[in-house]
Amino acid sequence: MSTLSARDVARRAGVSSAAVYRHFPDFGQLRVAVARAAREELARTMIAAKALAGPTPRTWLDEACRAYIRFGLEQPLLFAAAFQGPEARDGSGDDPSPWDVLLETLDELVAVGALGAASREQAPLAVWTSVHGLASLLAIGTLPPGVTVELAIGTVLRSLHRSIGVD
Repeated sequence: MSTLSARDVARRAGVSSAAVYRHFPDFGQLRVAVARAAREELARTMIAAKALAGPTPRTWLDEACRAYIRFGLEQPLLFAAAFQGPEARDGSGDDPSPWDVLLETLDELVAVGALGAASREQAPLAVWTSVHGLASLLAIGTLPPGVTVELAIGTVLRSLHRSIGVD
């Protein structure tokens, strides 16, 4: 997103450059809005995936994680816009927030006994970094030779189950 300009945004949106500046006083504020919109779209994607997940608690977490990873794979520019640069530092205004979706999912697992309360404290960082790391690698097309996307996703999810103690 660092090479994107207000002129590029205006052209892609089918409006004049001046129209962009009527809504955003400077390009930095436009970048913040794009980053927030991208994170919110990611969160909605995670929520939708959870809603379609099966009845077992593990599938709630798995599908939210798969949605996160697939978003990075299928929407690499939005994914990059969401998490790169100073505009991505504060996601507190996101509604919904991918981080909050993750926390709510973990809380749901604790509520049904699929995740221990003691494990819940450390789980968010383990899940977030694993899933975000794989999504980032996939977004730039970096996997070791012979490793398919599905193998990578499955391996990361199984590793997460073990590391945080999901039943």
